[in-house]
Amino acid sequence: MSQNASGSSSTNYSNAQNSSSTSGGNNENQVLTRSRLQDLVREVDPNEQLDEEVEELLLQIADDFIESTVNASCQLAKHRQATALDVTDVQMHLDNGICGFLALEQTSLGRIKGRL
Repeated sequence: MSQNASGSSSTNYSNAQNSSSTSGGNNENQVLTRSRLQDLVREVDPNEQLDEEVEELLLQIADDFIESTVNASCQLAKHRQATALDVTDVQMHLDNGICGFLALEQTSLGRIKGRL
C-alpha cells in the first residue's frame, strides 16, 4: 500500500483482486479468524458461547463481505482507469452499496407502513 499525491492510501488493484479471490478458506488469509470472533463475542458478553455452525456462518459472511467489497472497489478503480486501488474507491463502494441499500430498505418500509 502506498500514499498517493492526494494523501490517500492505494494499492495495486490487480494484486488486491488476486489475493481476495485466492483466499478460499485458508485460515491464515482470513481477516476475521475464529479466535478473533470468539474474542469479539466475549467483549460483548463474557458468558456467551457461539455454536460452531454459527461461528462458521459468521466467518463466511465476513469473508464474503470483504471479497465483494474488494472486487467492487477494484472495479471502480478500473472504471476510472487507475492502476491502483484508492481508499476513496472502497469508501465510494461502501457509501453507495451499503448505505444505498439501507436507504432503499427504509424507503420500502416507509411505503409499506404508509399502506397499513
